[in-house]
Formats: sequence, C-alpha cells, structure tokens
Amino acid sequence: MKTSPSNKAELAQEASAHVQDFLHHHLDRLSKRMNIQTFRKLLLFAESMIRMEADKHALWMSHIATEVYGGDREPAGVKCFNRVLSNPHWSAYDIHRSLRDQGEEQATQIAKEVYIALDPSDWEKPESLKSEGLQKVVSPRARHLARPRRGFGGAPLLHPVCVPGFHFIAATLMGATGPGSLVDYRWWKKSPTESQQTMTLMEFTHSLAIRYQDMHPIFLGDRGVGNRAILRQWGDGGIRFVVRFNDQVGLCAKQNGELLPAKQFFARKQGTVKCSIYDTRTRTQVTVRLLWCSVWLPDTVEPLTLVVVRHPNRKGSWRLVTNLPVNTSLQAMHIAEIYARRWQVEWSLRFLKSEMQGESPRIQVWERREKLVALAFLVYAYLVSLLITHHPLVQCILQAESHRTGRKTRLVIAPLYRLRAALRRLLTRYIPVPEYACAR
Repeated sequence: MKTSPSNKAELAQEASAHVQDFLHHHLDRLSKRMNIQTFRKLLLFAESMIRMEADKHALWMSHIATEVYGGDREPAGVKCFNRVLSNPHWSAYDIHRSLRDQGEEQATQIAKEVYIALDPSDWEKPESLKSEGLQKVVSPRARHLARPRRGFGGAPLLHPVCVPGFHFIAATLMGATGPGSLVDYRWWKKSPTESQQTMTLMEFTHSLAIRYQDMHPIFLGDRGVGNRAILRQWGDGGIRFVVRFNDQVGLCAKQNGELLPAKQFFARKQGTVKCSIYDTRTRTQVTVRLLWCSVWLPDTVEPLTLVVVRHPNRKGSWRLVTNLPVNTSLQAMHIAEIYARRWQVEWSLRFLKSEMQGESPRIQVWERREKLVALAFLVYAYLVSLLITHHPLVQCILQAESHRTGRKTRLVIAPLYRLRAALRRLLTRYIPVPEYACAR
C-alpha cells in the first residue's frame, strides 16, 4: 500500500483491524467465559495500550481509561477497567498460555538453531508499601544514580540499596538473527532463597525443554543462571546450553580434580585466536580473542568446555561454559556468537519496563496487577510478531509516520520503539478517541 497523505486514514483502519485480529486470536477463548460486553471492553483496553505515549503516560488505570473514554469520563473509565480486571472468569494465565502457543508457532519458522535466553530480573517499586507480594530487591538504579560525576560529586555505594519490588524470570525465544519473542515468564510471590530460586529455575527450564524438544533449543544464561547445580541438572537431562559462569565459582581442570575458581583458568593470557563477532548490545562488529579448554563439574563424568572471550570493550572476560562440542576455533567463535545473542532478552525487558511502563502499575491486589502486566506483555508480543514475520504493514506504517531520509536510517533494522511510536501516531491521528470508543 502507498503511504501518501491521502490514504493514511485507510492505512490506520487497516492497522487497527490487524491489531484487533491479533487480540481476538489470543483472547478468543475468553469470549466463551465472560459477558460479551466485558470481553469487548477487555479488547478495547488492550488496544489502547498501543495508543499511549510512553514519555507522558504510565501503565496506570487512569491513563488507560483516558485513552478509551477521554478525560471527561476518566472516573467512569477507571471503574469500568477495574471491573474488567477483577472479573473472575479470566486470569493472567490465559494470556500466558497464548504467549506460549505463539512461541511454538514462531519456533517452527526459525530455519537454523533455536535459542532460549533466560534472565532472572527484578521490577522495582521503591514508592510502594501496600501492594500485595512486595519483596526486597537490590536496586541497580540506586547504584547508577550514586555514581561519581564530574562537577556534581557523588561516591560509589559501599553497600547495596534494597527497595520494594518483585522477582521474576523471563524466557525469550530467538534465532540467529532478528528480535526475540517473550514466550514464558514466572513470578515469585515471596522473596526466594537461593535454593528455592535454583529449584524454580530447574522446573522452569525443564518445562521449556519439554515444550520445544523437537527443535533442540540451546539455552543461554547469564551469571545469575550459571551455577553448578543447574548445569549438572541440564547435563543429566540432555539440555544443550551456553552459560556465562561466575568467576568465583570453582571448576575442575580434570575429572575429580581440585576445584579452581573460574577466573584462574587462562589468567594473564590474552589468547591467540582472533575473530569478529556481532555484538548485539552495541550493534557493531567487534574483534575478540578466544581461549578454551575442557573442565569438569565436581562428581561428574562428562566434560564441559570453558570458552574465555576477551572482549575489547568490557572490563571482565566472558567465561562461557557449554556442553556443545568445541574442538576448533570456528566452533569456539560460534559459542561466542551464540552467547552474544543473549542480549536480546535484555532488550525485551528494557522495552517492557521503559516503553510499556511495566514497573509503573499502582494496583494493590496481586491478581489484578498480574492481569494488567499480562496485557502489556501481549501488546509487546504483537509488535514483535510484526517484525519477526516481516509484515508489509511495518514498512507502510514507518513510511507514513516515521519516515527517515538518510541512507543509514533507511538501511537500519527498525527497532520496536520506532515501530510503536509510528503506530501510536497513526491510530491517534486518524481514529479519534470518541469514534474509537464507540465503534466497538
């Protein structure tokens, strides 16, 4: 479709219809359990999250109600939205199951290797005291704000700052290229101990491995996932993995040998093998040095491989432990490239926290807050599906509302932020709020 100003209204109608079809597809099972008017309002509130402006609105019931009913009817809209969230005929698990089904469909479209990146994370709620399920989380934001800055003073924090918040773990499915799709997540309703967190991670990854066993996925994890108990369980279960290991945790240089901290392997050695990999974090090609050797976990027979990646732009090295075969420099380079893809899960959580305002809901009841966040996850899944499937609407929407004239910006892959901003402007300008609310 052409994107001249004369047919932008037609494009907006087509985009709105596509959003509704996606929401109907994922929420259709709820229409059989709840009143048809309540179901239509649920679709309406879900679609309104796309129309909200990230830097002006938060994921508050009042802001969502304003998008649907307008500022004059905001109190009535809040009451209506509260009734939808408190409806007992649906739960966040319904959306959770839809996201998992979509992940299985997308996994079949990935031509080569399938990766599942795991990331235990925290959502901070520093101003909340009465919300259900609040836990003590360590605040990286406080450490970042206290950093020394020239002309403004400041000093590094000597002790971590703890604030109220929530613990959860997310799983992102991806291929060798392209964005990652959030396919599963799990909340902790109370602060977990280290052993409880390890057991939950084992159960979580075991369910993912069974669900995608036909694709033989490779699990990727950061140091929060890389401990000996989890790796032993993954190895016994036949799960393939590439995990960044903690520098202080011990490994054996030979079977049933002495435990040595991982940082002592290849200490003061730069590495003789150079290779160029694509850094997902900086989106540039970087030259790294590689070293690798066989290692063992205590009381295990099968060896693992420790791949040390000397990154030029990072203070510490990547110490990657994997059960994939590493006998040549090409295989070691492939391990480094696989782990570099793990940053996609960080981009996903950053988008959910900042662009979708996932940390902002002010709802005390755990069940209602979980439903609201699940709707935000569903909107995120819709935007990612547009990019993964290379839908023709993407280029039309970007050409109409986020046009770029420079050669570099025309060739760059469109990020989710730009796509959501363009779609929001298109719907807001050509489908006014009164018609938008009354047409359903």
